[in-house]
Amino acid sequence: SKKFDILNITSPYKEHFVDQCDYLSESALIAQSVNCIDLRYNFFKATNTDFWAFGEELKSFSSDNFKVALLGFGPMAKIA
Repeated sequence: SKKFDILNITSPYKEHFVDQCDYLSESALIAQSVNCIDLRYNFFKATNTDFWAFGEELKSFSSDNFKVALLGFGPMAKIA
């Protein structure tokens, strides 16, 4: 029997599961990484909520004059 409905994927496996899933959301395709796999269907449906979250966070800045520092080179840095 299945024990989980959804899996959360963390680094360093986010990029690995891109080729392992049956369906990728638009955000997963753009980011070429997944952080959530939905197992409730008869296939693996993957998305990347990091992509959406980063965009929402950028909207919270009221000025066009700000600086962003990226530390690392993993999937989140590529999304940024």
